[in-house]
Amino acid sequence: MKRRTFIFQTGTLITTAMLAQCNTSVGTKTPYTIRRPNPNDFKAPALKAIALGMNAPNPHNTQAWKFQLHSDTTFTLYIDESRLLPATDPTTRQIHIGCGCFLSVMQAGISVYGYTPQIHLLPEGEYLVDQTGKFPVAHVSLISTEPITDPLAEAILTRTTNRLAYQNYTLSLDEFKSILLKTKAKYSTIKLINDSTVADHLSWLYEGMVIESTTYKTYDESRIWFRENDYRIEQLRDGINLSGARTTGFKKWLAEKILKGLNEKDWHNSSAINQYLSSYEKKVKSSKAVVHLITDTNTQLNWIQAGMDYARFQLAASLHNIISTR
Repeated sequence: MKRRTFIFQTGTLITTAMLAQCNTSVGTKTPYTIRRPNPNDFKAPALKAIALGMNAPNPHNTQAWKFQLHSDTTFTLYIDESRLLPATDPTTRQIHIGCGCFLSVMQAGISVYGYTPQIHLLPEGEYLVDQTGKFPVAHVSLISTEPITDPLAEAILTRTTNRLAYQNYTLSLDEFKSILLKTKAKYSTIKLINDSTVADHLSWLYEGMVIESTTYKTYDESRIWFRENDYRIEQLRDGINLSGARTTGFKKWLAEKILKGLNEKDWHNSSAINQYLSSYEKKVKSSKAVVHLITDTNTQLNWIQAGMDYARFQLAASLHNIISTR
């Protein structure tokens, strides 16, 4: 029995890692480098949608998503509890934001194929942290419609995390308004901070990284999810890596030599941490503006919804080629 047939007959929960094994090699490849499963390798619209959504930004690139397929056009999204960040994200707030990002990217991407997703968030209600993965995040039904492509779909396969320092660039108010118009935020107020208070916000971002890097459990979690060379990146297709920080050339080669095997003692070396923080501080403080997404409350539902708005904002900003993600 083919794996795809087995999945649909049993309703088995499949993870993002399993999905890469289900390709049916249908259709034409896209012209872009595919970092995730290629949507054109699947016949079922639900699998196309999931493959597109897997291009979404998510915390530590854990891709903590799993899916129950009900038909060719319906599926339920769950969190993969084996890919949580208990030290960095004990409340699962970040992971739920990542789920919202998945839903928005999926929604924009599947429009290219002539489908409009009907998304029912938390269909069984909110749940406790220790119930994560057992209750659904969203139920999705794909409705066939006239092809009306979401303009943000263009940025899905080219969007990337960029932690390079800004080079004397200041976001204009007109550009920000243009990005907001493309974003069409439904759940959050998106606020631009570009006045004299921006220095305070950048300091808070830096101090947050200081705490994360000098707290053993949180920094070790980054070690666990770090992919130290191209082989490990290709092998695992998840996690964080040097390329995400735009480390290239001799610096990349040297870092790979030092990080080979990800020895715990070397990773937590105070001199190495201080060098990283010094570089991080320069990059963060090169920013001329900060954007906040503000919700009325701070519930599980808000986390998912904020993620949906954030992903759309990032796609819109990527179309302007001006975004750097911290």
